[in-house]
Amino acid sequence: YDMLIAADGVNSVVRDALVGGDSDFKYASAPLNGTQKILHLKMPSTLDPSAVHAMSGSIKLPSGKSQRVGFFWVPERNRTTGGRQGCVLVSWGESEEPGSLMMATTAEEVQDLLNGAFQLNGEITLEAAQQFLEQTPSMNTVNKCSSYHNGEGRVVLLGDSAHSSGGASGQGCNSALQDAQVLSGILEECNGDIDTALPLFSTRRVPEGHALLDLAIHQSPKAPLKRILFLLMSLFETLGHRLLPSAVLPPTQNLLTQTDWDFSKIYGKKKKVLDYVKKSNRKYGVFTGYD
Repeated sequence: YDMLIAADGVNSVVRDALVGGDSDFKYASAPLNGTQKILHLKMPSTLDPSAVHAMSGSIKLPSGKSQRVGFFWVPERNRTTGGRQGCVLVSWGESEEPGSLMMATTAEEVQDLLNGAFQLNGEITLEAAQQFLEQTPSMNTVNKCSSYHNGEGRVVLLGDSAHSSGGASGQGCNSALQDAQVLSGILEECNGDIDTALPLFSTRRVPEGHALLDLAIHQSPKAPLKRILFLLMSLFETLGHRLLPSAVLPPTQNLLTQTDWDFSKIYGKKKKVLDYVKKSNRKYGVFTGYD
């Protein structure tokens, strides 16, 4: 072959071969906390159908305790009608108590629990609840590579094989398409010289992949008090940007989903805050990679 493009996902066997055969190739991965299921349904009318949204809810259990539930909405097109809808990543706190989400045995129970957790007026349909019930829970994985190519084998890593953020940013597909676009441009720039093009690809894309990882998993601190301060800061950024859009940047997630800025540029704009959050999160065991 002339060049091997490894776009075989977060569990890439090609990348794993590089890890075992190249001593200069650094790699680290870790599962994100918790498990999830995925739903495909119409977004609630209160949400912007062109933006990514994170929602936090809770299920009141018979014991008086609460079970945390999270929704992460990503815009998508219905494969049949082409209309706008949402791909929803559903996460939950572990509980085997009667009345908890994973103890539900019928679609009607799941529907009532999810609508109640987020105070939705029937937005979770019976069909979506059945989707949830029939799925096996999955776990997302994040990873970090020191290089996205191997010159000797003429191998290049694209997408999740190189930089998975576990769905935490909603930018996995976008970043993979950017990889393909950049690689194509570099090959044209180098007149098809693969040996020159591959190192240049790593030079340009590794900083973007590393920035995306940090943007995805270090947007919010894990320390309880700092988390409250961060939420207040995000509220200030949201209101400040509405009133003075040229002077105040919106929250990080808005920059990720509503601009076409490079990930490294977004990180640079938020560097002081994100570096502080990353340093704080290290104490809580949040993934930072091999460094």
